[in-house]
Amino acid sequence: MRSKASEAGTPSVALPLRIALCLAALLLFAGLCVLLYSIDFSAGGRFLPCLLFFLTGLYCPGCGSARAANRLLHLDFTGALTANPMAALLLPLILLYLLALLYSFLRHGRDRVTPLLPQKPLWFVFGLLLLFGVVRNLPLPLFDLLRPH
Repeated sequence: MRSKASEAGTPSVALPLRIALCLAALLLFAGLCVLLYSIDFSAGGRFLPCLLFFLTGLYCPGCGSARAANRLLHLDFTGALTANPMAALLLPLILLYLLALLYSFLRHGRDRVTPLLPQKPLWFVFGLLLLFGVVRNLPLPLFDLLRPH
């Protein structure tokens, strides 16, 4: 007898393996959080250098995301908004999405979350990220707040 998942064309992963994979993902995420939490950016600590900034001197939409994540982990919401306003707003939503994916994989053995996401808001957010990446590089004092600090 075939399972529902294999009938739909997606092979089902055994529950013990799904549990092990989810625990490994959670441990990896916890390790990343501990690493980010421990970096002291105010003392010149660095996480990952931005290749676009290194090559061009321009800020990408993600510049300051590690500092924003660090500040969020320290519950400093104002500091997170200062480091990267878009990351400060999107990182908690991305975390919720990833947790929902883990739960879906654990429970059903496959991604049942992504097909439920409406596409238009995702394209809107993508457009906002592109606009944010352009505007934060404009040489106007009005946009200084959008640059990483």
